[in-house]
Amino acid sequence: MCSSAEAKEKDVDVFTSQASSYQVGQKVVLEGRLTDGRRAAIIAYGLPLLLMLPVLFVAIRLTGSEPLGALCALITVALYYVVIYLFFRKRLQQSFSFRIKH
Repeated sequence: MCSSAEAKEKDVDVFTSQASSYQVGQKVVLEGRLTDGRRAAIIAYGLPLLLMLPVLFVAIRLTGSEPLGALCALITVALYYVVIYLFFRKRLQQSFSFRIKH
């Protein structure tokens, strides 16, 4: 389990050559790279925003309805997260790494 700054516990896989010196459930301090955090923020927030805004404006322009435009934008963001989850989850899990801080 991992306790982040938000104080929520999360399961995190950490691969280390010194795995035998740790036990499952043992409390350790993990550190990640700053670039991983930035990339995670872009994937989680930046790209969906870049998808949502054009869809919103185009849908409003085509339909003339703001509620329908907002619905199209929300559906686009939902589809984005579904695609990320179904097709890129494993790749993202492997690309973000944590180390045990000594």
